[in-house]
Amino acid sequence: MKTKRITLAICLIIILGLMVTPPLWRFELSRVNTLGNDESERRSITFILGEDKVNKTYFADAAEYFQSDSIEATDEVISSCKTLDCVIETLNALKQSEPWGLINIVAHGNPQTGLNVYLSMDGHKATPKRMVQETLLRNLPRIASHSVDSTTSINVWSCGIGKSPMINFALPLIFSDKLGNRPDVYCSPYFVIFEPDSNGIMRKLNASYWPYYFKRGYRPSQSEIATQMASQFPEERKDWDNLSEEVRTLDYHIPVSFTKYYSDKAHRPDLSTKEAKMAFIDNEPKVLELIAESGIPREKFEWKVEKRYELDESGNPRYFVKVLGMSTVLCFLEIAS
Repeated sequence: MKTKRITLAICLIIILGLMVTPPLWRFELSRVNTLGNDESERRSITFILGEDKVNKTYFADAAEYFQSDSIEATDEVISSCKTLDCVIETLNALKQSEPWGLINIVAHGNPQTGLNVYLSMDGHKATPKRMVQETLLRNLPRIASHSVDSTTSINVWSCGIGKSPMINFALPLIFSDKLGNRPDVYCSPYFVIFEPDSNGIMRKLNASYWPYYFKRGYRPSQSEIATQMASQFPEERKDWDNLSEEVRTLDYHIPVSFTKYYSDKAHRPDLSTKEAKMAFIDNEPKVLELIAESGIPREKFEWKVEKRYELDESGNPRYFVKVLGMSTVLCFLEIAS
Protein backbone atom coordinates (compact mmCIF):
# COMPACT_ATOMS: atom_id res chain seq x y z
CA MET A 1 0.00 0.00 0.00
CA LYS A 2 2.87 2.36 0.84
CA THR A 3 4.41 1.73 -2.59
CA LYS A 4 1.08 2.50 -4.29
CA ARG A 5 0.79 5.79 -2.38
CA ILE A 6 4.31 6.78 -3.39
CA THR A 7 3.62 5.86 -7.03
CA LEU A 8 0.41 7.94 -7.02
CA ALA A 9 2.26 10.87 -5.48
CA ILE A 10 4.95 10.63 -8.14
CA CYS A 11 2.31 10.64 -10.89
CA LEU A 12 0.77 13.80 -9.44
CA ILE A 13 4.20 15.41 -9.21
CA ILE A 14 4.93 14.55 -12.85
CA ILE A 15 1.68 16.20 -13.93
CA LEU A 16 2.47 19.27 -11.80
CA GLY A 17 5.98 19.41 -13.21
CA LEU A 18 4.68 19.33 -16.78
CA MET A 19 2.34 22.20 -15.92
CA VAL A 20 4.85 24.45 -14.20
CA THR A 21 8.11 23.71 -16.02
CA PRO A 22 8.90 26.85 -18.07
CA PRO A 23 10.20 26.74 -21.63
CA LEU A 24 13.91 25.99 -22.11
CA TRP A 25 14.67 29.46 -23.43
CA ARG A 26 13.50 30.94 -20.13
CA PHE A 27 15.88 28.67 -18.22
CA GLU A 28 18.83 29.74 -20.35
CA LEU A 29 18.08 33.46 -20.43
CA SER A 30 17.59 33.52 -16.66
CA ARG A 31 20.90 31.79 -16.04
CA VAL A 32 22.89 33.81 -18.57
CA ASN A 33 21.71 36.99 -16.90
CA THR A 34 23.17 35.83 -13.56
CA LEU A 35 26.60 34.78 -14.80
CA GLY A 36 29.30 37.04 -13.43
CA ASN A 37 26.85 38.62 -10.98
CA ASP A 38 29.00 39.34 -7.90
CA GLU A 39 26.59 41.60 -6.05
CA SER A 40 26.43 39.30 -3.04
CA GLU A 41 30.22 38.82 -2.75
CA ARG A 42 29.45 35.35 -1.45
CA ARG A 43 31.80 32.45 -1.94
CA SER A 44 31.35 29.88 -4.71
CA ILE A 45 32.13 26.18 -5.03
CA THR A 46 32.14 23.50 -7.74
CA PHE A 47 31.65 19.75 -7.28
CA ILE A 48 33.02 17.39 -9.97
CA LEU A 49 30.93 14.21 -9.59
CA GLY A 50 32.75 11.78 -11.81
CA GLU A 51 36.04 10.27 -12.89
CA ASP A 52 37.43 10.17 -16.42
CA LYS A 53 37.92 6.89 -18.21
CA VAL A 54 40.99 6.10 -20.28
CA ASN A 55 41.55 8.69 -23.05
CA LYS A 56 38.64 10.80 -21.73
CA THR A 57 39.18 14.21 -20.09
CA TYR A 58 35.66 15.52 -19.51
CA PHE A 59 35.88 15.90 -15.73
CA ALA A 60 39.50 17.08 -15.78
CA ASP A 61 38.53 19.73 -18.34
CA ALA A 62 35.52 20.78 -16.24
CA ALA A 63 37.73 21.15 -13.17
CA GLU A 64 40.22 23.25 -15.12
CA TYR A 65 37.41 25.45 -16.46
CA PHE A 66 35.95 26.19 -13.02
CA GLN A 67 39.43 26.86 -11.65
CA SER A 68 40.54 29.25 -14.38
CA ASP A 69 37.67 30.87 -16.29
CA SER A 70 37.63 34.64 -16.01
CA ILE A 71 33.87 34.72 -15.31
CA GLU A 72 32.81 31.36 -13.91
CA ALA A 73 35.84 30.32 -11.84
CA THR A 74 34.78 29.38 -8.30
CA ASP A 75 36.58 29.80 -4.99
CA GLU A 76 36.77 26.04 -4.49
CA VAL A 77 36.66 22.98 -6.76
CA ILE A 78 36.04 19.62 -5.08
CA SER A 79 36.51 16.32 -6.93
CA SER A 80 36.29 13.89 -4.00
CA CYS A 81 32.48 13.65 -3.86
CA LYS A 82 30.75 11.07 -6.07
CA THR A 83 27.22 11.08 -4.60
CA LEU A 84 24.56 13.71 -3.88
CA ASP A 85 24.59 13.05 -0.14
CA CYS A 86 28.35 13.66 -0.14
CA VAL A 87 27.73 17.06 -1.75
CA ILE A 88 25.21 17.96 0.95
CA GLU A 89 27.40 16.70 3.80
CA THR A 90 30.43 18.59 2.44
CA LEU A 91 28.46 21.82 2.15
CA ASN A 92 27.20 21.37 5.71
CA ALA A 93 30.73 20.74 6.99
CA LEU A 94 32.18 23.85 5.31
CA LYS A 95 30.70 26.35 7.77
CA GLN A 96 31.14 30.02 6.93
CA SER A 97 29.71 33.40 7.84
CA GLU A 98 26.97 33.32 5.20
CA PRO A 99 25.47 30.79 2.74
CA TRP A 100 27.13 29.98 -0.55
CA GLY A 101 26.39 32.35 -3.41
CA LEU A 102 26.97 29.79 -6.18
CA ILE A 103 27.25 26.00 -6.24
CA ASN A 104 28.14 24.14 -9.46
CA ILE A 105 27.56 20.41 -9.85
CA VAL A 106 29.15 18.64 -12.85
CA ALA A 107 28.06 15.10 -13.73
CA HIS A 108 27.28 12.90 -16.68
CA GLY A 109 23.57 12.38 -17.30
CA ASN A 110 20.61 12.67 -19.63
CA PRO A 111 16.91 13.57 -19.24
CA GLN A 112 15.78 9.93 -19.44
CA THR A 113 18.04 8.28 -16.86
CA GLY A 114 18.92 11.37 -14.81
CA LEU A 115 22.31 11.97 -13.21
CA ASN A 116 24.88 9.21 -13.62
CA VAL A 117 25.65 9.27 -9.88
CA TYR A 118 24.13 7.64 -6.81
CA LEU A 119 21.99 9.45 -4.26
CA SER A 120 24.19 7.83 -1.60
CA MET A 121 26.88 5.14 -1.56
CA ASP A 122 24.39 2.43 -0.58
CA GLY A 123 21.38 4.02 -2.29
CA HIS A 124 19.79 4.25 -5.71
CA LYS A 125 20.99 5.91 -8.88
CA ALA A 126 19.83 9.53 -9.19
CA THR A 127 17.13 8.81 -11.78
CA PRO A 128 14.22 11.25 -12.20
CA LYS A 129 11.90 8.82 -10.42
CA ARG A 130 14.29 8.21 -7.51
CA MET A 131 14.91 11.94 -7.07
CA VAL A 132 11.17 12.58 -6.81
CA GLN A 133 10.86 9.70 -4.34
CA GLU A 134 13.63 11.30 -2.29
CA THR A 135 11.55 14.48 -1.90
CA LEU A 136 8.84 12.31 -0.31
CA LEU A 137 10.94 9.87 1.74
CA ARG A 138 13.74 12.26 2.83
CA ASN A 139 16.49 9.64 3.14
CA LEU A 140 19.23 12.11 2.25
CA PRO A 141 20.60 14.52 4.89
CA ARG A 142 18.99 17.96 4.90
CA ILE A 143 21.18 20.79 3.80
CA ALA A 144 21.97 23.24 6.61
CA SER A 145 20.67 26.80 6.71
CA HIS A 146 24.24 28.12 6.88
CA SER A 147 24.92 26.43 3.49
CA VAL A 148 22.10 27.75 1.29
CA ASP A 149 19.24 30.20 1.31
CA SER A 150 16.75 31.51 -1.25
CA THR A 151 19.42 33.63 -2.97
CA THR A 152 21.88 30.73 -3.46
CA SER A 153 22.24 29.62 -7.09
CA ILE A 154 22.90 25.97 -7.92
CA ASN A 155 23.90 25.09 -11.49
CA VAL A 156 23.73 21.42 -12.48
CA TRP A 157 25.86 20.91 -15.60
CA SER A 158 24.72 17.53 -16.90
CA CYS A 159 23.69 16.96 -20.49
CA GLY A 160 20.05 17.71 -21.14
CA ILE A 161 18.63 17.01 -17.68
CA GLY A 162 16.89 20.38 -17.72
CA LYS A 163 14.43 18.81 -20.15
CA SER A 164 13.07 16.57 -17.38
CA PRO A 165 10.15 18.11 -15.42
CA MET A 166 10.70 15.55 -12.65
CA ILE A 167 14.33 16.60 -12.14
CA ASN A 168 13.47 20.30 -12.28
CA PHE A 169 10.86 19.66 -9.60
CA ALA A 170 12.95 17.43 -7.33
CA LEU A 171 16.40 19.03 -7.12
CA PRO A 172 15.29 22.36 -5.56
CA LEU A 173 13.50 20.35 -2.86
CA ILE A 174 16.46 18.05 -2.27
CA PHE A 175 18.67 21.11 -1.72
CA SER A 176 16.21 23.03 0.48
CA ASP A 177 16.79 23.39 4.21
CA LYS A 178 14.47 22.55 7.10
CA LEU A 179 13.21 26.13 7.22
CA GLY A 180 11.95 25.90 3.65
CA ASN A 181 14.67 28.06 2.11
CA ARG A 182 14.92 26.85 -1.46
CA PRO A 183 17.92 27.77 -3.65
CA ASP A 184 17.56 28.74 -7.29
CA VAL A 185 18.44 25.51 -9.11
CA TYR A 186 19.27 25.53 -12.83
CA CYS A 187 19.56 22.25 -14.73
CA SER A 188 21.10 22.58 -18.17
CA PRO A 189 18.76 21.63 -21.04
CA TYR A 190 21.78 21.49 -23.35
CA PHE A 191 24.55 19.02 -24.02
CA VAL A 192 27.45 20.46 -22.01
CA ILE A 193 30.96 20.43 -23.52
CA PHE A 194 34.24 21.41 -21.89
CA GLU A 195 37.12 21.85 -24.35
CA PRO A 196 40.02 24.22 -25.06
CA ASP A 197 39.76 26.86 -27.75
CA SER A 198 42.41 27.47 -30.43
CA ASN A 199 44.57 29.25 -27.83
CA GLY A 200 44.36 26.40 -25.35
CA ILE A 201 42.00 28.26 -23.02
CA MET A 202 39.37 25.95 -21.53
CA ARG A 203 35.78 26.89 -22.33
CA LYS A 204 32.26 25.60 -21.63
CA LEU A 205 29.94 25.19 -24.62
CA ASN A 206 26.21 24.49 -24.80
CA ALA A 207 25.01 22.35 -27.69
CA SER A 208 21.60 21.38 -28.99
CA TYR A 209 21.53 17.65 -29.54
CA TRP A 210 19.60 14.90 -31.31
CA PRO A 211 20.12 11.28 -30.20
CA TYR A 212 20.14 8.12 -32.30
CA TYR A 213 20.10 4.74 -30.53
CA PHE A 214 21.37 1.37 -31.71
CA LYS A 215 22.61 -1.92 -30.28
CA ARG A 216 26.17 -1.69 -29.07
CA GLY A 217 28.43 -3.30 -31.64
CA TYR A 218 25.84 -3.13 -34.44
CA ARG A 219 26.22 0.35 -35.91
CA PRO A 220 23.95 0.87 -38.95
CA SER A 221 25.19 2.38 -42.19
CA GLN A 222 25.34 6.17 -42.49
CA SER A 223 22.50 6.19 -45.02
CA GLU A 224 20.27 4.19 -42.65
CA ILE A 225 21.09 6.53 -39.78
CA ALA A 226 20.32 9.57 -41.96
CA THR A 227 16.98 8.11 -43.06
CA GLN A 228 15.90 7.32 -39.51
CA MET A 229 17.04 10.71 -38.18
CA ALA A 230 15.00 12.47 -40.86
CA SER A 231 11.98 10.40 -39.83
CA GLN A 232 12.55 10.94 -36.10
CA PHE A 233 13.16 14.71 -36.34
CA PRO A 234 11.22 15.94 -39.40
CA GLU A 235 10.90 19.46 -37.97
CA GLU A 236 14.69 19.98 -38.10
CA ARG A 237 14.89 19.90 -41.91
CA LYS A 238 18.54 18.86 -41.83
CA ASP A 239 20.47 16.89 -44.42
CA TRP A 240 21.55 14.23 -41.94
CA ASP A 241 23.74 12.54 -44.56
CA ASN A 242 25.71 15.73 -45.34
CA LEU A 243 25.91 17.75 -42.18
CA SER A 244 27.57 21.15 -41.95
CA GLU A 245 30.84 21.69 -40.11
CA GLU A 246 28.89 23.24 -37.22
CA VAL A 247 27.36 19.85 -36.42
CA ARG A 248 29.55 17.27 -34.70
CA THR A 249 28.83 13.76 -33.43
CA LEU A 250 29.61 12.01 -30.17
CA ASP A 251 28.74 8.49 -29.09
CA TYR A 252 28.48 6.92 -25.65
CA HIS A 253 26.85 3.86 -24.07
CA ILE A 254 23.86 3.47 -21.77
CA PRO A 255 23.66 0.24 -19.74
CA VAL A 256 20.76 -1.63 -18.16
CA SER A 257 22.02 -3.99 -15.46
CA PHE A 258 20.06 -6.42 -13.27
CA THR A 259 21.00 -9.32 -10.98
CA LYS A 260 18.63 -11.96 -9.60
CA TYR A 261 19.81 -14.39 -6.92
CA TYR A 262 18.53 -17.94 -6.39
CA SER A 263 18.54 -20.25 -3.39
CA ASP A 264 20.50 -22.90 -5.26
CA LYS A 265 21.92 -23.77 -8.67
CA ALA A 266 18.94 -25.87 -9.76
CA HIS A 267 16.41 -23.06 -9.37
CA ARG A 268 17.98 -20.89 -12.06
CA PRO A 269 15.91 -20.91 -15.28
CA ASP A 270 16.91 -22.42 -18.61
CA LEU A 271 18.78 -19.80 -20.66
CA SER A 272 20.10 -22.04 -23.42
CA THR A 273 18.40 -20.18 -26.29
CA LYS A 274 18.02 -16.57 -27.35
CA GLU A 275 14.25 -16.93 -27.01
CA ALA A 276 14.62 -18.13 -23.40
CA LYS A 277 16.90 -15.20 -22.56
CA MET A 278 14.50 -12.65 -24.00
CA ALA A 279 11.59 -14.33 -22.22
CA PHE A 280 13.51 -13.94 -18.96
CA ILE A 281 13.88 -10.20 -19.64
CA ASP A 282 10.21 -9.82 -20.57
CA ASN A 283 9.08 -11.52 -17.36
CA GLU A 284 11.22 -9.49 -14.96
CA PRO A 285 9.34 -6.31 -13.93
CA LYS A 286 12.51 -4.65 -12.62
CA VAL A 287 14.29 -5.08 -15.97
CA LEU A 288 11.28 -3.68 -17.81
CA GLU A 289 11.22 -0.74 -15.37
CA LEU A 290 14.90 -0.01 -16.03
CA ILE A 291 14.32 -0.13 -19.80
CA ALA A 292 11.38 2.27 -19.46
CA GLU A 293 13.47 4.65 -17.32
CA SER A 294 16.18 4.71 -20.00
CA GLY A 295 13.71 5.94 -22.62
CA ILE A 296 15.29 3.55 -25.14
CA PRO A 297 13.34 0.71 -26.85
CA ARG A 298 14.29 -2.80 -25.75
CA GLU A 299 15.37 -3.77 -29.25
CA LYS A 300 17.99 -1.01 -29.24
CA PHE A 301 20.01 -2.88 -26.59
CA GLU A 302 22.47 -5.71 -27.09
CA TRP A 303 21.57 -8.20 -24.35
CA LYS A 304 23.63 -10.65 -22.33
CA VAL A 305 21.72 -12.95 -19.98
CA GLU A 306 24.03 -15.35 -18.18
CA LYS A 307 24.02 -17.82 -15.30
CA ARG A 308 26.78 -17.02 -12.82
CA TYR A 309 27.92 -17.63 -9.29
CA GLU A 310 30.10 -15.92 -6.72
CA LEU A 311 31.55 -16.88 -3.35
CA ASP A 312 30.33 -15.21 -0.21
CA GLU A 313 32.55 -14.29 2.76
CA SER A 314 32.40 -17.88 4.02
CA GLY A 315 33.42 -19.34 0.67
CA ASN A 316 29.95 -20.65 -0.15
CA PRO A 317 28.60 -20.20 -3.69
CA ARG A 318 25.76 -17.77 -4.42
CA TYR A 319 23.95 -18.47 -7.67
CA PHE A 320 22.40 -15.76 -9.80
CA VAL A 321 21.39 -14.63 -13.28
CA LYS A 322 23.07 -11.50 -14.61
CA VAL A 323 21.33 -9.32 -17.19
CA LEU A 324 23.28 -6.63 -19.02
CA GLY A 325 21.90 -4.57 -21.87
CA MET A 326 24.06 -2.03 -23.72
CA SER A 327 22.76 0.63 -26.11
CA THR A 328 24.93 3.09 -28.00
CA VAL A 329 23.76 6.68 -28.28
CA LEU A 330 25.02 8.60 -31.29
CA CYS A 331 24.47 12.29 -30.53
CA PHE A 332 24.40 14.92 -33.25
CA LEU A 333 25.56 18.16 -31.62
CA GLU A 334 25.19 21.75 -32.79
CA ILE A 335 26.88 24.42 -30.69
CA ALA A 336 24.34 26.95 -29.45
CA SER A 337 25.07 30.55 -30.39
